[in-house]
Amino acid sequence: MFNIGSFFEKFNNAALREIKRRDVVARAIEKNIGAAIDVKDISFNDKIIQIKGAPGLKNQIFMKKEAILSMVRAELPGAIVTDLR
Repeated sequence: MFNIGSFFEKFNNAALREIKRRDVVARAIEKNIGAAIDVKDISFNDKIIQIKGAPGLKNQIFMKKEAILSMVRAELPGAIVTDLR
């Protein structure tokens, strides 16, 4: 017998994982550059993290890119992240 609850649970778990990934990136950025970024401005395209924001903010993020990526990789060991743009 098909259980509709278990069907929707798959989607709920996927959404929660995506929110957690974005939150980890936002916290890593805030810790490294001291500026908060909204999680809706963070997206993942394959293995690349994409950030939307003002050019000045993006420049600060780029200068601390390696530190941010290492923090994200440490907190999300199963995720493969190669770049931050």
